[in-house]
Amino acid sequence: MSRVKLIVLRLQMDRGVTFRQDIRRKLIFFALVPMVLIGIVGSILIYQAEETLLVSEHTRLLRTVEKLTGDYYRRVHLFFNVVHNKIVQGDMTAVQNGFDFAPFLYTVIQMDAQGHPEHIYSRQSFPKTLKLDPHLTPLLQPLIQGKQHKRGAVFFCKEAHKMLLAHAFRHRDKIYLITADSEPFFDQFQYFLQKDRHRSISIINNKGTYVYDSRDANLSRNERSFYEEGAYVMGVEHSKPYHVQEYPAHNQRGDSFWKGFLDEDYYISYAHIPDFDWIAVVRDSADTLDSYLSKVLIIGIVLILITILLTTISAQIISNHIIIPVERLIKNINAFAVGKEKEHQEETKVSYPIFMNLLESFETMRRKIIAREEKLRGQINSNRKMQEQLIQQEKLAAMGEMIGNIAHQWRQPLSVISTLATGLQTEQEIGILTDENLQESCAQINDNAQYLSGTIDDFRQFIKGDHEKQRFKAQELVDTLQNLLKGQLKSHQISLTTTVEKDLEIYGYRNDLLQILINLVGNAKDALIETQEEDRSVGIDIRLSDSREIVIRVQDNGGGIDDAIIHRIFEPYFTTKHKSQGTGLGLHMVHRLVVEGMGGSIDVETIECTKAGSRTQGAVFTIVLPQGSESSD
Repeated sequence: MSRVKLIVLRLQMDRGVTFRQDIRRKLIFFALVPMVLIGIVGSILIYQAEETLLVSEHTRLLRTVEKLTGDYYRRVHLFFNVVHNKIVQGDMTAVQNGFDFAPFLYTVIQMDAQGHPEHIYSRQSFPKTLKLDPHLTPLLQPLIQGKQHKRGAVFFCKEAHKMLLAHAFRHRDKIYLITADSEPFFDQFQYFLQKDRHRSISIINNKGTYVYDSRDANLSRNERSFYEEGAYVMGVEHSKPYHVQEYPAHNQRGDSFWKGFLDEDYYISYAHIPDFDWIAVVRDSADTLDSYLSKVLIIGIVLILITILLTTISAQIISNHIIIPVERLIKNINAFAVGKEKEHQEETKVSYPIFMNLLESFETMRRKIIAREEKLRGQINSNRKMQEQLIQQEKLAAMGEMIGNIAHQWRQPLSVISTLATGLQTEQEIGILTDENLQESCAQINDNAQYLSGTIDDFRQFIKGDHEKQRFKAQELVDTLQNLLKGQLKSHQISLTTTVEKDLEIYGYRNDLLQILINLVGNAKDALIETQEEDRSVGIDIRLSDSREIVIRVQDNGGGIDDAIIHRIFEPYFTTKHKSQGTGLGLHMVHRLVVEGMGGSIDVETIECTKAGSRTQGAVFTIVLPQGSESSD
């Protein structure tokens, strides 16, 4: 009953918020959030679609202006060539009559070689002291210097309040200037803008001067430079043709980014008109998009408010028809759990058995899970203890083997010491002992005693098993390994060759690395004994790689490892030996020490070996260790 009571307590609602209120809030939340997200995403998509439409309209308008301007250029170019030819032919009557059939022809001015007007042909009278527009200076100056322009070349200039196109040439020491009124041509642009009062078209020459502007005709009659406006800096200077760019309306060249940040924004795009070396600029007020977006937002807000209202009503209905019975069910289960069986029997008759079956099933399942967890935990602890015992046995076996090895190594030094001591005693008894023989024998006895002491130190350091990182020389580690295994390898006619990079130092766990090498060499020794190779050898190579890692290779010629089992040799309890000869934990312990203890990697492969003219196979264990440092600890 206590378990059931615990579960029921977990099912109870927070006293601050009832179950019904919580469900109602979640229903409103999960209905409102998607609607808000859909509204935001929809507004963004609609705004982007409107921007795409704006780009399309800008491109269409710029293409139209390009085409019309190109056609107009060709007509003016052709007309200027006709008038040019008539003047060259001396048919000034035809030139005068040209004003009748060419309404855009404005003036034909005859000047002397210095550019002073001599005669003016036009529809209206001009003063004899006519002052030419300064824009004509680049047109007339080469002619005054005796040069000629390209035939039919068209220039832009101003005269009074008119925007003109001009062509000039030199003929028989006279300079002739032909001008055409361009305003009728530009006026047709208004047709393309009559449906959109926020849009404008501007024509800018290569000097930055306004040739035409649909918003303000006065811009083409003063010297205001388009190159100084923020529209040019932000929308033309570093932008590509037909690319629509946004910019603050009143921003000028040299202004900071924040100046005009709160001003009304405009959209601008441009295109080149190569015939005249002009650019056509289309501008739009941001009100075009902002008003559209405002309508979309208003509609979205209205839809969200309607959704909130409908969701609130739906949540109320759901809570009244569904949640209230669930609350009563939980209340009855709670009453039953705390022992109020009478109240439970009076209020619940149908729902209680179903829910109680669920609780009982859950309780049964929970008990089984706990029992299985406890059983599994016991098995894991038992396996861990067994594995630790086997590893300890592996270490003790290795120590016993090394003790036997040390005993074998000590036989010769002890025999030498015994022989020298007996010889000294005999020489003394017969009276032939000299100081020289005494000193020489004592020195040999001391050398052999020091060798025995060194062997004891190496074994004691290995048995001590200090598990602290330290810096040690790789050569000293190999020397210790040779001292510990020399007798054992020698007794089985196995040669051990070592190659160590000069002055190489390793920072890590010295005893762990020594244990790894002892296990690998011992594994190679067992393989060599089993294959009964005559020329038995084990090689150890230690060096620093280009990537500053310690690379250790242990190689033998013991026949290699079968491809069918090579991927399993680091698994625990896996061995190819008889159970009486191996536990299957030696290489597993090596793998754990390298990977988990030192953060390195170990791999094994079978290679072809050639020694003394014969070919055989052997195993190569490659260990890669990071070259740590004291500062990284």
